[in-house]
Amino acid sequence: MLRDAVRAFLEKDADLAQRTMAVEEQANLLRNSINAELMELSRRNQLSAAALTPLMTIARRYERVSDQAKNLCEEVLYMCTGEFAKHKSGDTFRILFFDLRNACLSQMAEGLGNAMHVPRFQFSSAGAAPEPMDARAVKFLGEKGIDISSQASKGLEQVPEWDQFQVVVALGTLARKALPTRPGKTIYFTWPIKDPAEVEGSPEVVKAAFETAYSSVEAHIKELLGAILEEPQTQSKP
Repeated sequence: MLRDAVRAFLEKDADLAQRTMAVEEQANLLRNSINAELMELSRRNQLSAAALTPLMTIARRYERVSDQAKNLCEEVLYMCTGEFAKHKSGDTFRILFFDLRNACLSQMAEGLGNAMHVPRFQFSSAGAAPEPMDARAVKFLGEKGIDISSQASKGLEQVPEWDQFQVVVALGTLARKALPTRPGKTIYFTWPIKDPAEVEGSPEVVKAAFETAYSSVEAHIKELLGAILEEPQTQSKP
């Protein structure tokens, strides 16, 4: 993609730029496949926790190259045709969930939000000091019919153009303090929801904590979407 994007720029080739942009989704799928394989190796204790995040970061950085190549192709299209491709995604409303570790609660929020399949809305998540995904969160949401196994822990710098998200939600006061504020029109919220990963006790106690967090996140997301769309959101699954 990078080679073709540069060639499209140098040769002012709009058709090549268009074809190159179409490959970007394959890079996303490849990254998700790599992350899923790494998570499975970690679950089987065939990959150390210390190695999981760096390897996921490597996959993400390679995929980020494809993002940058796509951006270059968008500039080529504008240069050649006057068509500003970036404006095509302007209808997408982006919401970012942020907590300290991006291992459990924020991942649940990202998965739950995207599982609602509300048109034009995209949810993502990040953490101040990312740690490997909590396997309990993956299993819990899986039982709810929501697959987050392809999601990966990441920091803000790994979220493409995170400062262009319209809404950033800090999950807890500590997360809000750790969240850098960027100038612009981004709206910041703080939701005081306890991370179930921090709860200790019997399996029943932990399961109850996950249920409480899930219900709270779901209610908050519905309320937020309702406010943005000016209509109540009652459906949580497709």
